[in-house]
Amino acid sequence: MWWRVENSVLLTSEELTITSDRRISVVHVPYKNQWDLMIKNVQAEDEGMYECQISSKNRSLRRLVALNVIGELLHCQ
Repeated sequence: MWWRVENSVLLTSEELTITSDRRISVVHVPYKNQWDLMIKNVQAEDEGMYECQISSKNRSLRRLVALNVIGELLHCQ
């Protein structure tokens, strides 16, 4: 599961996106046991702490990740 720590909002559970924010999804890489939170078109309001929780019968893991937005990306056409 991925959570937004600041407001305790559940974003994803396994490969299911819980939030209504269509920019957010999770990418699972099975052979690496990897679950990546993806935020498209990141904005300054997205800055903050996010937590990944992985639970199994044997153990539970929690990792905090800080997202810092440092500027805007300009697209040239």
